[in-house]
Amino acid sequence: MGNKIARTTQASATEYYLHDLPSTYNLVLLDLVSRGRFLKSVLCKHDEGLLLVKVYFKRAGEPLDLKDHERRLERIRRAFQGLEGSHVWPFQVWFQTDKAAYLLRQYSYSNLHDRLSTRPFLSQIEKKWLAFQLIHAVEQSHSKGVCHGDIKCENVLVTSWNWLYLTDFASFKPTYIPDDDPSDFSFFFDTGGRRRCYLAPERFHEHGAESQVSSDAPLKPSMDIFSLGCVLAELFLEGQPLFELSQLLAYRRGQYDPTHTLEKIQDAGIQDMVLHMIQLDPKERLSCKSYLQKYATVVFPTYFSRFLHKFFLDIVPLGSDARIEKTQENFERIHDMMISGLACEQIQVSGEKGIGGQAANSPRESAQSASLVKINIPGDHRQIVGDLNLLLKEVEQRNNHGDTMVSRANGIGPLQQPNETQSQTTSILAAQNDDVSHVHKISKSNLLALVSGYDAQSDTYSFDIFQQTHSKVSCEGMVLLASLICSSIRSVKKPELRRASLILLKISSTYIDDDSRLQLVVPYVIAMLSDPAAIVRCAALETLSDVLCLVQDFPISDAMIFPEYILPMLSLLPDDAEESVRVCYASNIYKLALTAYRFLLRSRSIADTGPLDKSVVAAASQSADAPAKKKDDKIDRQLARLRRNIYDIVQELVMGPKQTPNVRRALLQDIGYLCYFFGHRQSNDFLLPILPAFLNDHDEQLRAVYFGQIVVVCYFIGSRSVEEYLLPYLEQALSDDMEAVVVNVLDCLTMMCKSGYLRKRVIVGLFGKALPLLCHPIQWVKRSAVRLIAACSESLGPVDTYVYLSPHLRQFLHREPPSLSETALLACLKPPVSKSVLYQALELAKDTGEVLLKGDVKKEQILHGGRYPAATQSVSSAALEDAVRLRTSTLDIKDSISSDKSLYYGYAPHASAGSISFYDGLSKGIPSYSVNTDKRGLGEIYMPWESNRHPGLSSSVQGFQTRENHFSSKHGDLSISDPRKSSSPVPGDGSSNSETAVSPSFNRSSVALETGWKPRGILVAHLQEHRLSVNDIAVSDDNSFFVTASDDSSIKIWDTRKLEKDIAFRSRLTYSLGSSRALCTTMLCGSSQVVAGASDGTLHLFSVDCARGAGSSTERYSGIVNVKRKDLKEGAILSVVNCSSDSFSPTILFSTEHCDIHKWDTRSNSESWSFKSSPEEGYISALVMGQCGNWFISGSSRGVLTLWDHRFLLPVNSWNYSTVSPIEKLCLLIPPHNSISSTGRPLVFVAAGCNEVSLWNAENGSCHQMFRTAGTENDAVTPKTPSKPLNKTTAKDVRRAGNYKYRIEELADPPPRLPGIRCLLPLPGGDLLTGGTDLKIRYWDQARPEQSFCIAGPSAKGVGNDEFYDIRSSYGVQVVQESCKPPTPASRLTHKTQLAMAAADSAGCHRDAILALASVNLSSQRLISASRDGAVKVWK
Repeated sequence: MGNKIARTTQASATEYYLHDLPSTYNLVLLDLVSRGRFLKSVLCKHDEGLLLVKVYFKRAGEPLDLKDHERRLERIRRAFQGLEGSHVWPFQVWFQTDKAAYLLRQYSYSNLHDRLSTRPFLSQIEKKWLAFQLIHAVEQSHSKGVCHGDIKCENVLVTSWNWLYLTDFASFKPTYIPDDDPSDFSFFFDTGGRRRCYLAPERFHEHGAESQVSSDAPLKPSMDIFSLGCVLAELFLEGQPLFELSQLLAYRRGQYDPTHTLEKIQDAGIQDMVLHMIQLDPKERLSCKSYLQKYATVVFPTYFSRFLHKFFLDIVPLGSDARIEKTQENFERIHDMMISGLACEQIQVSGEKGIGGQAANSPRESAQSASLVKINIPGDHRQIVGDLNLLLKEVEQRNNHGDTMVSRANGIGPLQQPNETQSQTTSILAAQNDDVSHVHKISKSNLLALVSGYDAQSDTYSFDIFQQTHSKVSCEGMVLLASLICSSIRSVKKPELRRASLILLKISSTYIDDDSRLQLVVPYVIAMLSDPAAIVRCAALETLSDVLCLVQDFPISDAMIFPEYILPMLSLLPDDAEESVRVCYASNIYKLALTAYRFLLRSRSIADTGPLDKSVVAAASQSADAPAKKKDDKIDRQLARLRRNIYDIVQELVMGPKQTPNVRRALLQDIGYLCYFFGHRQSNDFLLPILPAFLNDHDEQLRAVYFGQIVVVCYFIGSRSVEEYLLPYLEQALSDDMEAVVVNVLDCLTMMCKSGYLRKRVIVGLFGKALPLLCHPIQWVKRSAVRLIAACSESLGPVDTYVYLSPHLRQFLHREPPSLSETALLACLKPPVSKSVLYQALELAKDTGEVLLKGDVKKEQILHGGRYPAATQSVSSAALEDAVRLRTSTLDIKDSISSDKSLYYGYAPHASAGSISFYDGLSKGIPSYSVNTDKRGLGEIYMPWESNRHPGLSSSVQGFQTRENHFSSKHGDLSISDPRKSSSPVPGDGSSNSETAVSPSFNRSSVALETGWKPRGILVAHLQEHRLSVNDIAVSDDNSFFVTASDDSSIKIWDTRKLEKDIAFRSRLTYSLGSSRALCTTMLCGSSQVVAGASDGTLHLFSVDCARGAGSSTERYSGIVNVKRKDLKEGAILSVVNCSSDSFSPTILFSTEHCDIHKWDTRSNSESWSFKSSPEEGYISALVMGQCGNWFISGSSRGVLTLWDHRFLLPVNSWNYSTVSPIEKLCLLIPPHNSISSTGRPLVFVAAGCNEVSLWNAENGSCHQMFRTAGTENDAVTPKTPSKPLNKTTAKDVRRAGNYKYRIEELADPPPRLPGIRCLLPLPGGDLLTGGTDLKIRYWDQARPEQSFCIAGPSAKGVGNDEFYDIRSSYGVQVVQESCKPPTPASRLTHKTQLAMAAADSAGCHRDAILALASVNLSSQRLISASRDGAVKVWK
């Protein structure tokens, strides 16, 4: 039997398949598809597309006439020509040569066999739809008198929209084959080698039987019906074949029953239909048309044959845009027919004819028919294409028009007008208001019930906010439309149609199953997030959020879909160029957060539900609690990571460089859901610090939304946080010039008073703040103020009301009210006053709370904007206006000017200590919420929140990012021995920020600095153009400009002459470094050339082109010229200094991350000298050049200092720092002008260790003096006396030890980056200016250390405000120790307290680590400082 298998020659090379093809066919072989014994299938590329070529190789020397087969192929092709709605796909071209015969047809990507094993797997309705089409395909071929002869899964082609074609008609294969010889079956029919058999039993004949049949006998339709039944069975058995060859032969003999296999099919109708098709008696099998009629209602839905099949027939020839457009036009009626199952009107698809060629109904009839649809179409999809409202308006309307999570925001901006059919569709959709709610609405009525179920251990709420989202009506047929839309959406050209496709997917997803939502819809929607059109990205984000909300059940493999797939794919949206996309993301982030949280909870329940119920065993054995606890810990860790990811997204949206008031408004609309998601602790840690920053945007609508939603936040964060953090903002907003803001604040306070959320002391203070609003001219505001007064009275009780409230309330009433109810108070109020008078009253009302608590009613009381005796009962309007003018005339003009200036520079003026407020007052770390209100007729800028008791804080956003967690993140524990962990020279202060500023060279410093100059700490300018850390400052020789190098990949040039003249001081030029960070910079002597070192190892050299007028005053900066770049490929350039004394030999010295020191000639752009230091000593982190230029000193990351002879370029002396710590900064001691002894000595200040800077003699490596700052609570333990400096011999011995050399212990336990001094600026006479991580700039008097002082830095009353300097000696070294009065444990500051003090500092000190200091001298001396948050400040 095996001799018959090899009937043809085997081609060894794939190129041989197309060897005999004429060149006119222009085919290019791409791939070998099938290696069947009978035909070889190859994929070829043609000018018109992809083709599948089947090749039959003729046997050499064997005469073979194929003319009869060609006639059969031609008859089949002609039979199917012009067939409307064809499901058949015959061969189009065939020809033969002397060596081979070829069959050509169009290539299809997938067949039914492949589709059954491809995700997303077919649903039940999709399988029925394919079965329906396959029966139609066989019926079409039989109606034309054509039998297929080889129906199998490989010959059934399936498109991406589930449209089916029957192909590869086997007219050239034998009809009958012997049953005792499997070679014919293997050769002709078993192309895949899987031994699956689809042939009818009657096609097998017994060898030598009486009735002999010809192998070329004509096929019968009943044979195709049997094969059709086998394919349908495999379709519904998930790819399991019904028969193999041996089983089919046994079935033919009556020895095998396939019924047990078919029992796996759950649908009884399908089982019955397949069994009927595979009967042994061919006469008992029906025709395809009969099967369609018999099982039309049993197996297939009625809408398959009545309209859906005809609808697909008409849209298949159309392009993607036309398909989506027709689907959109007819979506309502398709939905109605699928739901009702009635014989509705035919759907018009193209031209004047409807589907099936019938005339379309009139628009009125269409509307009447479609009006029957009232079932479960979300009202959010009221417009698919057409005029769109603004996104924010739609988002805000969501809170007022339904309790649903589905947002109405799908895009911004108008689109083209829809046609008449589209208008009908949108009007019909607008009538559908049966929304599906995904979460319980967080309303003001259920806030107390929600927060009462808080679990402190897990930081979650027991209140189940999620609702089941089972649709009222199931319509599984919608998955067919979803597949059609998904297959076309990426090739649609018009943005409005792509958006319409996404909305149709959203509607369809409400009816399909969860697996189709996750496997089919979600991947295509995510692919549209990168669409070039903003409206499409908005719709994709909206659809993604809503579809994920619908998912209830999912496999455990999809439990991590959010952290591993969804959130990473959304990572670019916060930085989207279009504001509408960021607004849409902000309005939907709460849905994504809650859905991710629900997925996490669901995954835990799935994991708990095992194959066996082990609850009884776990209760009986305590040992079973350990796995459960471990599982809970894992869930808690996953929840913590999820909350952190969502927080990062929220922070980037509302605090990032592209934040806008509209984005913040969108986030605030559903802030309550985010509070529920974060929990009490995380809401305080994550949300609370960023919310006050919203008020820095002077946007009226944002303030209205903010104070309208802040009440929800108040309940989640707790009463303590409200009183200490949010209450000052609420009180300040009572004087807002926008009535909606005032009303929202009053309603918020009223609600908290009624619920007993506030203490009595706070309520009394609120009463005093709200009293002037009883005279508000707007009735809306007045009613809200009355409700607050009534709530205060109700909360305090009758006794406290009589003592604290009634005496002061009488001044606003013209008669005694019978009660303090809302109705009674409204009837007794005095007439309102003008707004200008009211603003004055509100300004002075800040003292009312103290007056009320002291109970001194004889004092002056704030009444209608002026101060009057307590006995006053009524005041005329003229007297009130006079009082306002009198009050205004007493204002100090200087204070007004300074207030305006301080408001501009971002900080409030420091206030003198006044009387203590009735409550804790403004919390430290709270920004000053300022609203510029024009007091009518007063002619000045008004700052209503400027208080004489509570120091303000900067209104800039950066003030809110420097909380304790942010500060601690800047001091990460990173290894100092592995510089590749961070591009900063000494990693540790931050993962993205570096502190590599290099002090200016000694030459320029000595010229620029005045002898005896001591900065007074008066802020002159605050420059906030850099977005990230400013690492270095360099000043030009003539002091006309200075440059700043930053981590934001930019170097900015600033004109020093504009510092005090120009109010809006901005940089003049900016040089971009691309994607690398600028770590260090310097100026070449005698020129305007700037040298900068980058984190990618590139050295940048450029010149500042500026035109100068008379007097050498800079008039115009033309640009940046003569740009040179040198990539050394040795890691980051960590430090760079100028080592030339004149402009004739411009050379620089710099160090790299790979332990190299280079000397570079900038004129010839060549290297003069290089030296590679020993790796065990660490990389060179700091350099300083001697005054004479004959020597320089280097400091390494492992505390090794080396004195170099610059003339011979050799190391002279090397010693270790007293403690093993990196060298942060080096600078020279500038001796007095009359000093001779120390002029040529290499004395250098070294910043290293924990909060200390020391003076060393580089000749012998001896330490002379040490300055230590007062530490904070979290600082590393610092010895009270300095370690004894190591001499040269000891240093070498220690350095050569193996343990020191390899630092093995650092791999397991990397040393932390210690807080301390980060920048140095030497002054003439030996004095020194320092700045560091404690946010302070200090002046160290080297000769008289006790006269040292703090120039600028955080300070607060009673906490470390008075410093004194203790001098003692240790090991022959003078130690100057800074201490605070009183020296008690309470005086030690935590980082959080220190940051709060910095934020409240009225002098405008830095709010992050100070990394660079420099000085300029034009008309007077100025100090320039830069910090890690990108701020540059100028002091005098």
